Amino acid sequence: MKFTPKALSVVVLAQLVGCATVLAPSGSIDEQVDYFLNKQEYTNALALVADLQEHPNPEVSNPQQLQDKVIEQARHYEQQIITSADNAADKDDWRSALELYNEALAHFPNSEKLQQGQKQLLQRQDVSLAKLRLDLLIADGESMHKQLLISERVAATDPKDWFARHALENKIEEADKIA
Repeated sequence: MKFTPKALSVVVLAQLVGCATVLAPSGSIDEQVDYFLNKQEYTNALALVADLQEHPNPEVSNPQQLQDKVIEQARHYEQQIITSADNAADKDDWRSALELYNEALAHFPNSEKLQQGQKQLLQRQDVSLAKLRLDLLIADGESMHKQLLISERVAATDPKDWFARHALENKIEEADKIA
């Protein structure tokens, strides 16, 4: 298969554009860190400052200060996500709460705090679902109880009505299955 120079340049350009979205822009280390922080890509920012510890760069006078800045912003982000997700869950907005964690973990997949927060949220969701399912069973039982009482009254009101008696027997069988 032959590539024309024009087609080849389009392919190369597309690959370069793809790489540009992954890599930080060229510039100073501070600018690169700020770029990642602005995009809330804390894993990349932390990797960049960790690399400074191993390979010092003369343009960064205080790598520890830069690392502290990244860690502080990452912790703030984690706390903000956890608080927002908890607030959403408290309002029974489970979709938003779960989406907050999914999005946050896409930006900061190595965050143990976010992973733990998501795990706790999922546990809360399980508890909430179990309670709701129990509430449904109770509601079914209460409804069945009312239906039985009414069916008994119908059968007692017209003892000659075979259909009413049969309906009552069916309700009793149905209630036994629920119980």
